[in-house]
Amino acid sequence: MMPANNADQLHIACAADGKYLPHCAATLASVFACDAPEKITVHFMHSPNMDRAARDQLFDWIRAQGATLNPLVIPDEAVSDLPRIPSIPQIMWYRVLLPRLLPELDRILYMDADIIAMSSLRPLWETPLEGQWLAAVDNVMEPHVRKHPVELGLASENDYFNSGVLLFNLKQMRADDSTASILEFARNPGRKLSWPDQDALNIVLASRRVHLHPRWNCQNTLFFCNHGEHTFGKQVMQEALREPGLLHFEGYHLTKPWHYMCTHPHRDLYWKSRKKTPWPKKNPDGFTLANAVIRPLPTAWWPLAFRIKNRLRKLLA
Repeated sequence: MMPANNADQLHIACAADGKYLPHCAATLASVFACDAPEKITVHFMHSPNMDRAARDQLFDWIRAQGATLNPLVIPDEAVSDLPRIPSIPQIMWYRVLLPRLLPELDRILYMDADIIAMSSLRPLWETPLEGQWLAAVDNVMEPHVRKHPVELGLASENDYFNSGVLLFNLKQMRADDSTASILEFARNPGRKLSWPDQDALNIVLASRRVHLHPRWNCQNTLFFCNHGEHTFGKQVMQEALREPGLLHFEGYHLTKPWHYMCTHPHRDLYWKSRKKTPWPKKNPDGFTLANAVIRPLPTAWWPLAFRIKNRLRKLLA
């Protein structure tokens, strides 16, 4: 039987399609390495058409680690009419449904499948949420999108949070029917959303949010440029870099630790975690002869190198 509001139990929600299943497993492996699996319940959200063999591999592995598993099958029609972007499947909307999916729980920690835990999640899990809908970390905004939060209707840039790590106050969200508000906003055909699920979550929930330290969602941007200093200040950014609790490999495909071109200083932690899963083989995406030539170059040269590569590909096609 699934533990409900047991003070000792840490409830984690995650979601994946077939492609992201190994990455989600790596996330969970990193969590199990930092907190006792027997004190963790994994609420795994997936579509009805997920490959059964691969799904069962994940489920059997989670149980073998000693964690409790609560599978949550999301009907396709529940999210099929919601806006999307080509690079992210509709599973991005599953998190919005958690207050309805888990009526017995007061809170849940949701994590994307491109995250690696580096410390116990207990301090995060125990964050006070009284009267607030959630706790989350500010989204690091690059200069060309810094106006986006205000254009959405938020008061300032720092009112916009990143949705990769969310500590939801499910009890309060149910009381206020936040899920209905988010879905209503998202389904409005007049809305133009850059990051559909994240924008909708922010519009509805940002006004009652606990601001978390960026160590609990240590985004890629903190490692590669100084935009994080603009968002958090130099001292707080350095604290996050010195002691990250959750690494978030957000961004486009080259920034993912499973991609050959990823240069993140902690990318090997992903492979270390994945080695403990049913998908241990190290077989990076994007491993080609052309990329093998480009990767040793200074990253400032990469845009030009990629343009040359694409030009040659067209000429040889």
